[in-house]
Amino acid sequence: MSCLNRFLSLALAMVTWAAMAAPAAAGSGCQFQLGFKTLHDSLSDVVGDCQDNQQFAANGDAFQHTSRGLLVWHRAGNSAAFTDGSSTWLNGPCGVQERANQAQFSWEAGSSGCGLAPALQGGGDGSVGTWAAAGDMLIARERAILVVLDSGEVLMVGGEGSVGPGLSGIIPQAEIFNPGIARWRPAGRPTYLYQADDGAVRLTNGDVLVAGLGAERYNQVAASWTPTGPLHVGYPAGRLFALASGQGLFVTPKGIDRYKPDSNSWDQVSPKTANQLLFGGVLPDTVRPSLPAAFQQPPERSAFLAVPLLDGRVLVAGGQVLRSPPQPSSGAPLDALSPRFQAVYDFTTTAELFDATTATWSPAGTMRTFHRNGMVARLQDGRVLVAGGLDQQGQFVAASELYVP
Repeated sequence: MSCLNRFLSLALAMVTWAAMAAPAAAGSGCQFQLGFKTLHDSLSDVVGDCQDNQQFAANGDAFQHTSRGLLVWHRAGNSAAFTDGSSTWLNGPCGVQERANQAQFSWEAGSSGCGLAPALQGGGDGSVGTWAAAGDMLIARERAILVVLDSGEVLMVGGEGSVGPGLSGIIPQAEIFNPGIARWRPAGRPTYLYQADDGAVRLTNGDVLVAGLGAERYNQVAASWTPTGPLHVGYPAGRLFALASGQGLFVTPKGIDRYKPDSNSWDQVSPKTANQLLFGGVLPDTVRPSLPAAFQQPPERSAFLAVPLLDGRVLVAGGQVLRSPPQPSSGAPLDALSPRFQAVYDFTTTAELFDATTATWSPAGTMRTFHRNGMVARLQDGRVLVAGGLDQQGQFVAASELYVP
């Protein structure tokens, strides 16, 4: 067992012991010190008050009870953490991060990066996988933009939802999904309104650039939105590219704009210049990752969500499936609007997996609710987030769920 795994096991064991042994009231004269103080000062509302002073286990690890859980310091890794029994907050190389107790960050597993470790990615063995509930979005919506951040969290921008009794419109608030604890939190209010067809990319510096009729960028460290200079070709449903140079390129029927992060401004470029910029390198699309060239339309299913898994398979979920094909005419000619002339579709919560190597389909379980016009994103650890959309009655959905290959 690795040092980090021993650390997690020790923390969980101590939580069980702490539930029985921790005092019910704050200890007289107790205080936080060193790494525990740093973690407490960063998360005072989460950690709570001290119940006793720091203590040492026989192996040199330290722990301290609080009114809301347990602080643990692992000597071998020289890292402090707090757990409330279900979630863990760690002060590591990526700053203070929160995850579920059973999860692991990449840096805990000995890899680089700040996201969750890819321990849950599919193995390409044809397994069905499982669906699990995640926390509800703060605002029910459909057709929003999802962007996976460098941290492994997911930024949701815009989309359509309820803006008043009997009224629907573009949602101005953004949200962030934390895959470590499967919960959403507010992410500020962008200056402009956006839908799924608008452009969004993650730049080389980690900022998210969003462009439609206006443009702005989201800084995940400061958790803030900053409008860019004005677009020359502001246009809904334009195509936005993140260039390897750190710049952005917004291509619309009205023209082409180049984003320059150093000056936070745009300038118009010719198609020839745009081709040269694209030839210089384009970052992978983290908003709409490309499906394999061998991907085939699933039989008798349409309007579905689709996302490639880490092992190369493609997850297809929801949409509508054919219940009955058009009935052939007999006798008198049928009107084109006749029910017998039209195919009948049903909305579905079922999911399928496409294996491009064998060009075959296999079942992938059933989602917990309907997500028509919902949002989908593949997380860094290989799981898939499905969120929002419409239910069978056409009502906006706040539910989200996770597919584990």
